[in-house]
Amino acid sequence: MQLAKNIKKLRKELGWTQAELAEKANLAPVQLGRYENEKSIPTIEILVKLAEAMNSSIDFLVFGQTEERANQQIQDQELLTLFSSVEKLENEDKKVVKVLIDALVTKRKLQAIA
Repeated sequence: MQLAKNIKKLRKELGWTQAELAEKANLAPVQLGRYENEKSIPTIEILVKLAEAMNSSIDFLVFGQTEERANQQIQDQELLTLFSSVEKLENEDKKVVKVLIDALVTKRKLQAIA
């Protein structure tokens, strides 16, 4: 489960033990261990506490980093590399790329209809 992995990963990046995170989030260390080991799923209230304690977001805890999410959704590695490069461009250049992609997708949709 991505959630358990993300909680544990972020906790370790912060250099905290389970006991330290549990204390900061006002949880029992045993319960935190259950979340990290996929024995239990935290409620939304607990997710809020964990996110706040780790100065993160619920979105990150549930879905991971944007790059990880993109890797899971985009199978074409060359395309993924190109998107990563585009992300580093200036806003005006990004707009041009978006217009080009939109034009190509629209063209293909129209061709499929005809």
